[in-house]
Amino acid sequence: MSNDFINGLVATAEPVRRRRIGLEVLAVVAVGVIELFALALYFDPAIFAAAFKAAPAAMTVKVGLFGLLAIVSIGLALLSLDPAAKRIGTGTTIMLTAALALSVLFFDFGVGPTLE
Repeated sequence: MSNDFINGLVATAEPVRRRRIGLEVLAVVAVGVIELFALALYFDPAIFAAAFKAAPAAMTVKVGLFGLLAIVSIGLALLSLDPAAKRIGTGTTIMLTAALALSVLFFDFGVGPTLE
């Protein structure tokens, strides 16, 4: 890097505000609450009970995978708000890849009339 570039960066530097972690967590929680509200609005317990009764193991895996994806997504969202954080760590990449791969394996390709 040239000195002119560094001097230009120094000349335009401004004070940095302190991170507000509580506000960041509140934003992620707000998104989660909105998603849960939408889920509650469109969730039909009778259809879920029938699907669970028809294939309890598959439905347990699907619910678990959705939970795992939600936890990984919340973690990634909180990490993305930290300007000093690494892009994505190896452990996070492995967890996200595993969760997505399992989701694809258990995806229900037999879409029926309930999708409408």
